[in-house]
Amino acid sequence: MRWWCRGTLAVLSLSLVAASDKPKPQMPLPTLGETIEVSIVNVDVFVTDKAGKRVQGLTRNDFEVLENGVKQPLTNFAEYAAETAPLPLAGEGGRRPGEGDTQKRTMVVFVERFRLPGVKAAAIVGSMKKLLHDTIRPGDAATVVTWYRGHLETLQAYTDDLGALDRALDAIQVQNTGATHDEYGEARATAQDVEDFELEAQDFAQEAGAADATIAVMQQGAEEMKGMAGRTDALRARADLELKVRTINAVMRSMAGFDGKRVLLLAAHRLSKIAGAEFYWANGVVENLDGIDRMELDTSSTIRSLHETANANGVAIYPLFPEGLGSSSAPVTSAGRFQPGGSSAFEYFIQDNEVPVLKELAARTGGKPAWGSNETVDLLNSVRDDFETYYSLAYRTTPRSKDKARAVEVRLKDPRLLVRSRREVIEKSDVTRMEDHVLASLFRTDAGATLPFSVKVGTPRGKKLRIPVTIRVPISALTILPNGPNQSGGFAVYVAWGSKIGGISEATHERQLFHIPNDDVARAKKSFFTYDFEIAADRRTERISVGVVDEVSREYGVRVYRMHPDAQAVMQPVKRQ
Repeated sequence: MRWWCRGTLAVLSLSLVAASDKPKPQMPLPTLGETIEVSIVNVDVFVTDKAGKRVQGLTRNDFEVLENGVKQPLTNFAEYAAETAPLPLAGEGGRRPGEGDTQKRTMVVFVERFRLPGVKAAAIVGSMKKLLHDTIRPGDAATVVTWYRGHLETLQAYTDDLGALDRALDAIQVQNTGATHDEYGEARATAQDVEDFELEAQDFAQEAGAADATIAVMQQGAEEMKGMAGRTDALRARADLELKVRTINAVMRSMAGFDGKRVLLLAAHRLSKIAGAEFYWANGVVENLDGIDRMELDTSSTIRSLHETANANGVAIYPLFPEGLGSSSAPVTSAGRFQPGGSSAFEYFIQDNEVPVLKELAARTGGKPAWGSNETVDLLNSVRDDFETYYSLAYRTTPRSKDKARAVEVRLKDPRLLVRSRREVIEKSDVTRMEDHVLASLFRTDAGATLPFSVKVGTPRGKKLRIPVTIRVPISALTILPNGPNQSGGFAVYVAWGSKIGGISEATHERQLFHIPNDDVARAKKSFFTYDFEIAADRRTERISVGVVDEVSREYGVRVYRMHPDAQAVMQPVKRQ
């Protein structure tokens, strides 16, 4: 879906000075006055000894926190220990025993389809269930979503109902013990067809007495065909990775409105350093993976968006690759030729391409990675400790309202102890915060969305379902401030969409300032602004989220509409849950 803004802004029965599509100088938007803001940065810290045992009883004097290399004085410090209330705190801003329970918990279980024998799949799902039963309490929230080749499905929306979560995980167990698409087998079968044709053509040419140069040209053509096949598969893998990452980011942003600890269990594969590099290997043309191809398939910036989104929303990522090694059972034959279905060498190639990404995501966000079914089960069984036994540190900082990462380092004065925490914090801009609200509304109801506005959806037209949308915003609901001969204000309209096939879109927005002559203010407050735009959707689009934010007060509202499945694709409001 794309955003189409026709820039129509009007006020019924009024003549006001309003923003329009035509670029022209605009009077600045006034503010509510100067304020000095201070925000608190919270960092959860896990401390172990060299044997991996949790260490308790430390005080604030045992820690140092540096932001961009500068030591920060701690304003809050708390220790949480398993099956106890928070332990006594030291210093300013800390809670004392009996002043509150441990933090609320929010967890997303994101599972990309994998292939495992029933026993191993049952063990992993059983560990996930145990983790949820051990950590999710009344008032907490967990959701279960799946991803397979561009297909997103929410098996269970945010809830603290453990029975409902169990049923969603049971569905995951069924999905992941069935047959899945064998990308390697398909790639090798294609390459093998090329190799067989090459050998037959060479034999025929030799029998016909062709010159060596002719045979060499035939060999080169066959290698080019395999190279093209590898590149095509790799580019498809990159497109899927980018779509998947965008969806994972949207799911993490849906946690933004929840207080307390936030965790993403990310059971995924093909989060690679070089997207689709395994297909070059499968086609026997690894040497082609250099220069422009390597640059084009490099995923550094895409993967970086994952840990930046996580740290902007205080989410710890626990990346899992349940399949690990050994999921493919058809190695090379005794003749040295590959069989469709995979090889252990192919799996090692994937491991070298993906494990560094999993480690980086965990290290930068304060989580832990796991590779293979046994290690995944062990990790899931230990994640409870991260909910129960940890230190919470906090320091004050001056907000900059910019989406810019600041490096955070937690040090321990005792060199015998090991510390794990997120490595950066990212303060959100106002635009990013509103994008979070619009994206989160695709997954859950936003209780903070109070700005009133109405949405009228017209009849879709054309094969690509161009949907006209009209928004009406009561002027009385917007904050307007004196600005010379006018009263001025502004609002912005945000849009995002979601579907089972294609995942979640980016949020996009359009800002509108308005200036009302002082003599017209009283009449204006009895009317509303109308804002018209079009959405270019398709029949895969299921939900569309529309948000409006007051640019002065920052109050906002969100409306979510569901695409009706019939041929007319009429949108209907989504009922609040």
